[in-house]
Amino acid sequence: IKLSLGTDLLITVNASNMEEVSLSDTFKEESVTEEVTDNVLKLKADKLYYDSSAGDIYAQKNVVLVDGAAVIKTHQLYGNSKKNEARADGRVNFKQDIVNMTGNNFYYNFATKSGSMKQVFGRMNEQLISADDLEFYPQHFVAYNAVTTRCPAETPDIHYSAEKIEIWPNDHMISYGVKYWIKNR
Repeated sequence: IKLSLGTDLLITVNASNMEEVSLSDTFKEESVTEEVTDNVLKLKADKLYYDSSAGDIYAQKNVVLVDGAAVIKTHQLYGNSKKNEARADGRVNFKQDIVNMTGNNFYYNFATKSGSMKQVFGRMNEQLISADDLEFYPQHFVAYNAVTTRCPAETPDIHYSAEKIEIWPNDHMISYGVKYWIKNR
């Protein structure tokens, strides 16, 4: 592994062969949003530690992980490239296409492109949503103990809560154990 002297590090890992790693000292912020092939991960952080023999990854401060259309931002991320996983205990922002969610206790599997978060809030297209737990998969999301609305007011005119909501963005939602609320009543 060649270490760079710059403050920004980029680690590129080929998901089909996680042991191939290259570091670069030139990483521009605009490259975070550029289109990336499905089998390449990009990880940017102020401090980055990688143990190639064990596959352990630890990133700290201004962490940005890009996996295809998914962009994950946090202050601290750890994981293992051999197990195809990453975790973050603190606040995490997850963006993918029309989804922009923030939560805690983040888990992500690079191979299956699925994961989970806790204490989640954010936006899926025009829907505002908060949930105790959120699972995400390549094509859909599942929110548990969730509240959703399209009304941006602090106390929405109309919203509904559900024990479980399955969400296929830009397509449909299926809700279980639903309660409709008008002005919190």
